[in-house]
Amino acid sequence: MLKTFPEVKSRIERIVLMGGSVTRGNKGVMAEFNIFVDPEAAKIVLTSGLDITMATLDAGLGTVIPPEKTAQLKDMGKVGLMAHDLFQRYRKRSFGTGLKMYDACAVACLLEPDLFDMTKAFVDVEIAGELTAGCTVVDLKGYLKREPNATVTTGVHADRFCDWFMDGITHCA
Repeated sequence: MLKTFPEVKSRIERIVLMGGSVTRGNKGVMAEFNIFVDPEAAKIVLTSGLDITMATLDAGLGTVIPPEKTAQLKDMGKVGLMAHDLFQRYRKRSFGTGLKMYDACAVACLLEPDLFDMTKAFVDVEIAGELTAGCTVVDLKGYLKREPNATVTTGVHADRFCDWFMDGITHCA
């Protein structure tokens, strides 16, 4: 969209995206799935000059709703029951180990950024690497001597995130 309709850029205040990783990937050794499926688009966004917050796979891995909380969802009104049934259908294997809430991680970055450890860093996307296509290169230490272009999650306060998520479901009832 930014290449096809560059005039929209002035109307975009901020982009919060769920994708990328500071460490490793979940699609390949280094690539996180969302960036891997369209690394060129991710590169365009990251080099756009817009205010970018990247809710990373690393933080998402810590956004676990444990089984005892997941079981409570069905008794938390219509929204809780709907969430429980959706998770039961599409993420059944995670019920026993805890549900990782990757997409809710991005929402939380927008609404409750204090739930996360974040830092500004230069981020780029490897688009041609034979072994690393789709990898986000996150320069946390300034090795590349490039200006930061994104705020990146490096961790999450897991218990507080779980409370925020469950409280949100409670208030939807």
